[in-house]
Amino acid sequence: MKWIPIIAPTLSIGKTEAVLLTGLSTSRWCGLPRWRTSAAIVFVRGKIPHPDIIALAERESIPLITSPFGTFELSGRLYKAGLSSSETVIPSEK
Repeated sequence: MKWIPIIAPTLSIGKTEAVLLTGLSTSRWCGLPRWRTSAAIVFVRGKIPHPDIIALAERESIPLITSPFGTFELSGRLYKAGLSSSETVIPSEK
């Protein structure tokens, strides 16, 4: 299982079985189909998901989790606990 911090570009990656970290709790992004392949969605900084997100997650059987930590801190904790990142290393140009 891998984790992906949610920002607009990562929604189009479509990694399956990823744990998505997001600070977005409004219903604006819940219509995007990509998040439905996630293993879980974690709302950072104590955010509470919009009721529309909760309803969709229940229908899709996707666990929703709220964390008091910010994205940076939670990413580090998840990495330390053994979850790897889905980011691809891009070789630097010389």
